Amino acid sequence: MKMFSLIHYSTFCFIVQVSFNTHEMFNLTLRAKDRAGVHSLTTYGTMIVDVVPVNHNLYPPRFRDFVLQGRVRENQPPGTSVMQVLATDGDSESPIASPDDYRIVYSIRNGTGLGRFSIDSQGRLH
Repeated sequence: MKMFSLIHYSTFCFIVQVSFNTHEMFNLTLRAKDRAGVHSLTTYGTMIVDVVPVNHNLYPPRFRDFVLQGRVRENQPPGTSVMQVLATDGDSESPIASPDDYRIVYSIRNGTGLGRFSIDSQGRLH
């Protein structure tokens, strides 16, 4: 299937939509030919076109340690701060990632403390 077209001298354009999910890269064999006729000369070259995904979210967030440990004294009132956790995301260092690709949302998913603790958007455990 023809996906590229030469529109003016050395300007290429897509003639169909491309998707990173189906093709991460295209290679094209190019031909340059001088004057038409019996004595024309030709050369060939290769062009590689990388398709950059729109969704640049490539790395999952990670906690510094696999197991995090905090302490709280018994009989403390609800809302008492226990600790602050921090996850980092490798996408934050990518110059082409958007802030949504590395914005981290914290939640408590399971465990014996479920319903007894809360975590806010800054990773503060209460």
